[in-house]
Amino acid sequence: GPLRSPPRWEGSGASATGRWESGWAQTYVSSMQRWEKGKERRMEEFGHSKQWKTLSSHEAYEQYNLRKRDLAGLPFVAKYNVYGAPRHTRFYVVFDVQDAALRKWGSAQLLEAALQERRAKRDRRLARRQPPV
Repeated sequence: GPLRSPPRWEGSGASATGRWESGWAQTYVSSMQRWEKGKERRMEEFGHSKQWKTLSSHEAYEQYNLRKRDLAGLPFVAKYNVYGAPRHTRFYVVFDVQDAALRKWGSAQLLEAALQERRAKRDRRLARRQPPV
């Protein structure tokens, strides 16, 4: 099915050199081009830009305050039965997730403010559920 196939990167067919390359070489070249494209802005906003680190969709939701629709167009790899959960888990490359966060929030400071507000809401909600002392 579509969840088991490798992600579709933007390049396919002949490379910049005009030769037909294997799928893995094409994936590497396309990923390198995407990484280089926004590297300076990611370094400026987040302080690091690890190229090959991956995040699960849940980690992307929690760390970058993104929704499923924000991750919809990003390439991913799906694995089954990860962390003992009998379902598919999507893994995204961290620099793609950082670019999506910058598109949504604009800067790391606005992202951090949104995360603080989300934590405060969660704390208020949990405080209401606690029994009175």
